[in-house]
Amino acid sequence: MAERAPSSVALESWPSPLRTVSGAPVPALAFGLGTRHRHVSDDVTANALRAALHAGFRHIDCARFYGTEAIAGRVLAEGLVPRRELFLTSKLWMTHHDDAGVAESVNASLAALGLEYLDMLLIHWPVAWTRDSDPADKARGVTPRADVPLVATWRAMERLVAAGRVRALGVSNCGVAELDEILGSDPAVRPTINQVECHPQCAQTALRDACAARGVRLACFGPLWPQRAAAEGGGGGAAAGSARVVSLWPVAAAAHGRSTTQVLLRWLIQRACMPVTTSSNPERVRQSFGALDFTLTDAEMAAINDAGARAPFRRYNPLGWREPPDALWFAPDDIDASESRPSQAQSAPGVLGWS
Repeated sequence: MAERAPSSVALESWPSPLRTVSGAPVPALAFGLGTRHRHVSDDVTANALRAALHAGFRHIDCARFYGTEAIAGRVLAEGLVPRRELFLTSKLWMTHHDDAGVAESVNASLAALGLEYLDMLLIHWPVAWTRDSDPADKARGVTPRADVPLVATWRAMERLVAAGRVRALGVSNCGVAELDEILGSDPAVRPTINQVECHPQCAQTALRDACAARGVRLACFGPLWPQRAAAEGGGGGAAAGSARVVSLWPVAAAAHGRSTTQVLLRWLIQRACMPVTTSSNPERVRQSFGALDFTLTDAEMAAINDAGARAPFRRYNPLGWREPPDALWFAPDDIDASESRPSQAQSAPGVLGWS
């Protein structure tokens, strides 16, 4: 058996710790095995996950759509971390929202991961597609919707909680309307988190506060995208805005002897959000976990808030997923109504790069 990774301190690192409806603690920082890992080798992904576990990550964020659960299962089988210390999340893809599809997806996830239960199951997107849907259809403007109400999917998920296959539930890419649809149905299991794109240029403040008022914590995918946009260029004003925002972070990083990555993740944690970060580089993975043991000042938090608000940018545009347009995630305090919204080409440069 491989040498076990040291115990994590992530469970106590939030200003206001999060627990599931059953009382289980949710680690404050998650390592994601998302779309980035679809474009690297299995060995690269496996080594990144090993580095994450050794660094102290205990929350592993997966999804059936990512195609990385079998790789994760092989690493978990090495015994680096006892199962009781891990918090494993998976997600339902849009083609599996019906009752049989929910059970099929979770059973497949558990088999791939080599687990008896998931700690949390999320609805990946609040849109049901027919079972034979092909992601390439989206590129052709086709939306093969299935007649499966969101609440029906939630009820199927609740049955898996009752059966002991899943321990907590949540959503992803949802607005307030979708949350209220679930919460208004008198659910037996309430959602724990709502995972959406979130970073200083897409702060999601109104959505975060609306979720908090409903007892739901905001989890954040793409927390480092401003750094990536600034480094890669392109995208016109969006990348230029990211470069201006990123240029301010080294000041806070130098003040704390940290990296800009750690500052960015810490900014989210101090906003009572849960970052879902990732990298295929083991050293960067280890560096990310250093976001848990320092504190940004109020002035530093305010400077990051202000810089992001001056250069709004989002990578994923929900207009192609959900009607009517007023279901946008953007709230008035996230982007000024007088500004033009990012085009589909700017905000989602890769149609198949869903998170």
